[in-house]
Amino acid sequence: MKEKGFTLLEVLAVIVILAVVALIALPRILNIIENSKKDSAMDSMYGYIDAIRQSYVRNAGEDQSEKYQGKYVDVSKEEIKKEDGTKLSLEIKGIIPNEKSKEEDYVEIGSKGDISSALIQFDKYYVTYCNGEIRDVNQEKFLGCN
Repeated sequence: MKEKGFTLLEVLAVIVILAVVALIALPRILNIIENSKKDSAMDSMYGYIDAIRQSYVRNAGEDQSEKYQGKYVDVSKEEIKKEDGTKLSLEIKGIIPNEKSKEEDYVEIGSKGDISSALIQFDKYYVTYCNGEIRDVNQEKFLGCN
């Protein structure tokens, strides 16, 4: 009488094949996830920059535009503040800047309300914004736009 079933060797062969497929696929899947997180941080930065521009337009008339120029070092979801106390209130949706990274984050507003440079940490990524575009997204702090 013939027995039905798989031999141990056949089962082991299938397990080895599945392990090889998993070893090939896993890094690609993890890379896709990592790229998605970076893209999310970039999109959050664009949203944050738009919120700053809108707040600048709401608050700074022609006569007060110089008051709102300069480097804002206190960055949060609700507002950005300069060391002299000048602040812009923000209405932002999406991922917010990390509260822990407040000492490192900054936004530099130039003449006419243009954002000349910014460094803000979203999740675990530092996003550097220079002269109208995102220059760098990585897990290490990028110090400038030069």
